[in-house]
Parts: sequence; C-alpha cells; structure tokens
Amino acid sequence: MTIYEPLSVGEIFDRALTIVVTRWRLLLPLALLLGASDTLANAAADVGANGWLIGAADVTSIAVNVVLFNGMVAIAGDIDGGDDLGSLLRLGLMRFWPAAGVVVFYCIALIAIIFISFIPSSVLRTHEAGVAGAAYIGGIGIAIVAGSFATLYAYVACVYVVLESMSPMGAIRAVTHRIKSAGAGRALCLGAALLVLTFVPTFSAALIPDRPPLLLACKLAVMFALLTPIFVYATAAQTVAALDYRNRGLGADLGRIVDERARA
Repeated sequence: MTIYEPLSVGEIFDRALTIVVTRWRLLLPLALLLGASDTLANAAADVGANGWLIGAADVTSIAVNVVLFNGMVAIAGDIDGGDDLGSLLRLGLMRFWPAAGVVVFYCIALIAIIFISFIPSSVLRTHEAGVAGAAYIGGIGIAIVAGSFATLYAYVACVYVVLESMSPMGAIRAVTHRIKSAGAGRALCLGAALLVLTFVPTFSAALIPDRPPLLLACKLAVMFALLTPIFVYATAAQTVAALDYRNRGLGADLGRIVDERARA
C-alpha cells in the first residue's frame, strides 16, 4: 500500500488497520506460523522443561519471529513479488541477519535502559523511604521515555532493513535523520504507542496462572488468539510508520535542496 503524504500518529494506526483488513489472506498463514512458534516456546517454559530446551525454544521462536516479521513487512510495504507464502518466507530469510542484528541492539538497549534507570533507587534504598520511592518512580518514567525511543528506533530500523536493504547501523542512522526532520515529540508519542501495543498484551497474558494444566491450556490459547493478531497489526503499524518517516525525511531533504539553490 503506497503512502505518499505525511501522516499523524492516529492516521498511521488507522492505515495499519486498513492494510490488515485488506491483505488478511496473505497475512493469515504467516500469523498462524507465528502463533504456533510463540505458543510452543511459552509451553516449554511453563511446563518446566530443561533449561537448554527452553533456551533453544526461545532462540527458535525469536528467529521465526524475525523471518515472519520480514514477510509481513513485505506485505504491508507492498514489495513486488511478495504475493505468496514461499516468496515471503524467502524474502524473510534473505533479510534475516540484518533484521536480527537490529533485534539484538534493541534487546541490549532495553536491558541497559532498565539497569541504568533504577540505579538511583537501588543506591538510595537504605536512605529515607520517600527519597528512594521518588527515585523509583523517576526511574520508571525515565525507562518509559527511553524505552519508547528505543522501540521506535528498533521497529522502524527493522522495516528499513527489509524495504531498503540497509545494514543495521545504516538503518539506525536513517531513523535518527528522520526523527530530526519529524520532531522528537512525535517520535516519543509514536514509540510509546508501539511499546504499549507490543508489551502490554504480552504481560497481561503472562499473568494467567500456568497451574493446573487446564489453566495452562487456557493461557496458551489466550496468547495464541490475542497476541498473534496484535503482532500482525503492530507489524503493519511499524511499516506504515517507517514509510511515513521516509517520506518526511525525503521532504525535508528536498526542502533543503530548494533553499540552498534559492540562496545560490
């Protein structure tokens, strides 16, 4: 779905819904594969499997997520030739390592953000309770803001990797350039929305008890039924956001060229 005009944050999510509704036949098989992979990984952890088995299941799930994410981006970005499951999976594999590199950067960034944000409250925990509490609340705020920016960087960079064959660092530099042209406030708002869309449903489903076995089955069923369509929709929103940032960046570049020629 071609996008030319700059969009507001609300229009990005509205356009993403349009993509999911109109291209659901292409998205459905990828979504089912994604749901099956994530469900198996969660089942391995919930039944108390061997640590090595859990690690292998998590790594496999992440790898499958990257491949399927790449295929969904191809659908949402309307890449030529991405009209059947085989071609989508091939494209996902072709872009696997650059996209996986962005995912690794994102995971490291989130770990660093959480660790750094709560250092003050950890240092002050032996002092006055009010001061330590204020530091803890401040740490939460810092983590949300930093996490929102990191989420926007990672998601849009992943889309650039797929749509424009960029390297991970090249994609991150491109996102920085686009944010400068679109504004940090808008980037924060969009990143926070993507952060909530991605993690709140996951954490909510994880709160369901995994004992007895009936509750575990219900938990896995909810995760499959709820998180799979949310991931598909979030992928479409990330793709639309990346296209919007590209258009805004190109518009700013053209504006600078016009201004420079006018001054000359």
